[in-house]
Amino acid sequence: IRPDVAILHAQRADREGNAHVWGNFGVTREAALAAKKVILTCEEIVDHEVILSDPNRTVIPGFVVSSVVHEPFGAHPSPTQGYSRRDNDFYFEYCDPEQDRVAKYFPDFLVETSKGRYLVVEVKTGQEQFDYERDKKEYGGTKKANNTVFAKELGFEEFRKHNQNFEYRIVFTTSPREWKKQLLESVESIKQS
Repeated sequence: IRPDVAILHAQRADREGNAHVWGNFGVTREAALAAKKVILTCEEIVDHEVILSDPNRTVIPGFVVSSVVHEPFGAHPSPTQGYSRRDNDFYFEYCDPEQDRVAKYFPDFLVETSKGRYLVVEVKTGQEQFDYERDKKEYGGTKKANNTVFAKELGFEEFRKHNQNFEYRIVFTTSPREWKKQLLESVESIKQS
């Protein structure tokens, strides 16, 4: 498997992307080495000398990393040993079999529009558009919104402050043909910008 992008979290990294990871690795190293691009989030960005001082913890080499983002608690709800514990309440809500909640946390599409530039697309229904527009009007730019589409948009705006290589679009539609058309138009508009 060769993913287009792996988004990984580490305890610390230098600006070149050399990352110290300790604790449960999962498939962190394998994902970093397999992916075409790696976006690395980390609890702290440190000087390169700190990374060199403990080479056994350098699990992700900088030459595979495309972008480094300082994002404390970026692994949430997962734990980051030495920084944060697992958020069990969040996991129970997220994995509740009675609800279709897993889908609300992930975008529908991640498209590379040009070398190093990406488009994140959410495809939503007419009812979701109504709820989104209501919350956007009521809450403006605050993070108090209950609507997950609006909350994700706010979160993505925060993420873009650290990485300008991503665009975010929401496509509201009732027709599969219409959302495909809007997706293609969004990709083309970003390629031309």
